[in-house]
Amino acid sequence: MLIPSRALECSAHDVAKTVVEPIVIMNIVRLPRETERALNEIADKIECSYARVTIQPRVAYFTGQRFEKQRWQETLGALKSSTEGRLIDGYQIHEWLRSWGTPEEQAPLERGE
Repeated sequence: MLIPSRALECSAHDVAKTVVEPIVIMNIVRLPRETERALNEIADKIECSYARVTIQPRVAYFTGQRFEKQRWQETLGALKSSTEGRLIDGYQIHEWLRSWGTPEEQAPLERGE
């Protein structure tokens, strides 16, 4: 099995260490009264502001969209890498992964030519 070499350049750790700065948003969103009541109940239950309960999901959504866009760009790069023949043999990848955390840990694999 051959894996595009670009697929090995990103990790979940890279995504996890990204920090989202707090932002002050001034806008008006009209919600149905029932939805507004439910959001107020949630805010009271978790002891935070109504604004936080309404803003937090939007921030999470747009952050997720940014990661999706980044992931798609990385996928396109990996596909281009594979069409150019820059591949790493699957056996080599498995051997490299098995070496993690051992005294014989291998250096990151080089892209194929």
